[in-house]
Amino acid sequence: LAGVELSPATMAAGLGVGFGAAHCWLFPHTLPSFAHSWEAVGLTYLNLSLLILSIGWHSHLAALWIAVWAVAGVAQILLGARWHDGVFTGFGVTALAINLYTRYFEKFWDQTDAGLFFFLGGVGLFATGFAIEWWARRSPALQAEEVR
Repeated sequence: LAGVELSPATMAAGLGVGFGAAHCWLFPHTLPSFAHSWEAVGLTYLNLSLLILSIGWHSHLAALWIAVWAVAGVAQILLGARWHDGVFTGFGVTALAINLYTRYFEKFWDQTDAGLFFFLGGVGLFATGFAIEWWARRSPALQAEEVR
């Protein structure tokens, strides 16, 4: 990443997330609401900063920021799964979904008729929802949670 400077907003987001995660680790006996608030603020700041940096007209390094945002989303999902923290998992899934939607909009809006654009987007969302529902119904872990 030579020649790439991190923006103050991205650094502030990392500090916010780090502060919340450190609070959870150092003070496990306290209520999690304080740490979750800091994590949510930091993750919001991080994902919005990466969204702004990844928009194609913003810089000549847009592809790099798209990849960084995708990696950050996957990292948030993995950390959420590892730490059993729904805040990280939810933000990671949302970041990836917004990233994919933004790329779809950037690539196809000017090249496709509006009706076809929204039809394809709707079919894609329907197929994604159907696949997730099908997977959730077949997952033994999720079925065990429903029985409880």
